Amino acid sequence: MAVILSLPRCLSVLMIVSLFVASDSSVFGETGGNLDKGMIELHPAVEAFFGSDDPFIQETVIPNIDRYNRGDAELQILSSKGEPASGVEVHAKLVRHRFLFGCSAPSEVVEPGPVQDSWLGLWEAGTSRFLMKWSHIEKIEGVRDFSRVDSLVDFFHEHGFPVEFHFLTGYHPEWLKEKSPEEKAALQRAHTLEVIERYRDRVDYFQLYNEIWKTHIELGEVFFDPQEFLAEIREKYPDLELGICDCWWFGERLPSPDIVRQKFPGIDYVGMHGHKPRQIWITPAELYDSFASYVDSDLKIHVTEFGIHTGKIETLAELVANQAEMKHWLQFKLPTATPVGEGLPAPTGEWTDERRAEYFVQLVATCFSHPSVRGFNFWGMGPTPRPYILGNRLIDDQYRPLPPYEALQSLIKGKLTTEIRTKADDTGRVKFRGYYGEYEVTVSHESGTKKTYRINLSPRSLSHKIELSKR
Repeated sequence: MAVILSLPRCLSVLMIVSLFVASDSSVFGETGGNLDKGMIELHPAVEAFFGSDDPFIQETVIPNIDRYNRGDAELQILSSKGEPASGVEVHAKLVRHRFLFGCSAPSEVVEPGPVQDSWLGLWEAGTSRFLMKWSHIEKIEGVRDFSRVDSLVDFFHEHGFPVEFHFLTGYHPEWLKEKSPEEKAALQRAHTLEVIERYRDRVDYFQLYNEIWKTHIELGEVFFDPQEFLAEIREKYPDLELGICDCWWFGERLPSPDIVRQKFPGIDYVGMHGHKPRQIWITPAELYDSFASYVDSDLKIHVTEFGIHTGKIETLAELVANQAEMKHWLQFKLPTATPVGEGLPAPTGEWTDERRAEYFVQLVATCFSHPSVRGFNFWGMGPTPRPYILGNRLIDDQYRPLPPYEALQSLIKGKLTTEIRTKADDTGRVKFRGYYGEYEVTVSHESGTKKTYRINLSPRSLSHKIELSKR
C-alpha cells in the first residue's frame, strides 16, 4: 500500500512513501523503531547520504539527527466525559519542523501560480532577499511603502511559517548619502524602531545588523553605536529574537559565542551567509569543526544566505593551502589540521545537477543534526538565481523541479518526517517517536465524526492531552 504526498499542481515529481505496518498502527516516513530502509522510496541522493561509508556521517551526524531533533511523544485522548478514549483512531502528521528549512521568497510568491506552488512544495520558513531592506521600503525619502513586506509576511503567516526579517538597519537608500552623519544616525534609528514596532508580533527573528563586523559593506554601515542600540532594544523588547549576520564562510571557524556576546551583549543568534567560497564542497566533519565552539552554548546559528556557483568543485584542503592569498577575507582562520572527527574527503570534478543534489542533502542534513544550528535558508531557488549563486537553481524555466529540488523534497518531506495512523490503547494513549515541530492530529469521535487538533512537539512538550469535546 502506498500514499502519495500531496504536492503543488505544477510539479511533475511525485514522492511516494510506503507504509510500514506495526501491529495495528501504520507509520509513515521515519519514526524510529525497526523501520526497514527499503520500505521507503527516497531520492538516490538521500539514500546515498544515509547509507554513506563516511564514518563521521554514520557515527556523528545520523545519531545526532535523532538525538537533537526527535522525542518520545505521548498523546492521551480523553472522551467528552474526561475518561480515556480507548480504541479511537488517531492520525498524527508533522506539518512543520521546529528546524527552519527556509528559502528567500520572491514577491511573486504571494500570488497563486507556479512560483507559489514550487515554493510551498519544499519550504517551511521564509524571508526575503530584497523587499525587507530599507532601500526597498523607502526608495524616496519620506515615502515609506510596507505593502510588499506586509503581503509577504501575511503569506508566511497564512501557511504557518516562521519569518526572519532581513535586515533592520540597511541596506541604505541612495538618498541617505546626501545627509550629515547626525542625520544618518537619526534616520536609521527611526527606521529601525518603526520596523521593529510594526512587525514585533508578526516576525519571529530579526537580523539586526548585517556585514558590519567582518566584511564592512558600506550599505550596511550603522551610524549610531550598535552596542548601545542593541541594549536599548533588548530592554524595550526583551522577547525579540535578534541576530548579528555577516559573510562568514563555510570552512571558516565562526567567532566563539564568548567573542560574539562580548561584542554584542544580548544577541540571540549568529547568521552566517554561507555563500562563500562560491564553489566549495564542505564535508560534514569540516562543518562540525566550524561550529565546534557552539555545541554547549545557547547562542544559535542560522545559515541565512546559502548559495553556490557552478563550475569546478572546490575543497577546504585547497582553500587551506591558499589561505595566505585570501587572508584579507578571513578574520577567523580556516583550520590548519584535520577537523574534529574522521570523515571522507570532498569529491572533485564539476558541479552537475546530481552533484548538487548530493551536496545539498548532505549539507542540510548535517546542519539539521547540529545542536546549535536552528535554521538553513537558501538565498533563492531560481529559475534565475543571482549570478554568484547559479548553483542554487532548483527549478527550470517552466518551474519544473530539477534533481536538487527533488532530493531536498525527499529529505525534508520524506526521510525527516513523521506520520502515524493508529488506535489509542486501553488508557487512551498513543505513543510514538517523532520529529519536533507542529502536528495535525485527527481523532475519530465517539459519534463517528472526526476533528483535527494542533499540537507542538518539543523537548519540553512531549506529552499532550486531547479532549474530544474541545476543538
